[in-house]
Amino acid sequence: MSNKKTFFQCFSINFHRFLKANGLRAMSKNTHKNGKTFWVYERSTDFEKCLQVWHDTKPVKQENQVN
Repeated sequence: MSNKKTFFQCFSINFHRFLKANGLRAMSKNTHKNGKTFWVYERSTDFEKCLQVWHDTKPVKQENQVN
């Protein structure tokens, strides 16, 4: 079994806030060459649990919605 750590680059401020609210801390905050801010998280067991909850419960973005 490998002990290699994997990382996740989070470009979503909403997901970053969700992770923070669930007790996770970003390892670093950076700016991409396109000017967008992103945070780096270690893909721990707790991170994976949060990612699954986020995936299962986040609102779906609807494009071309008619009012």
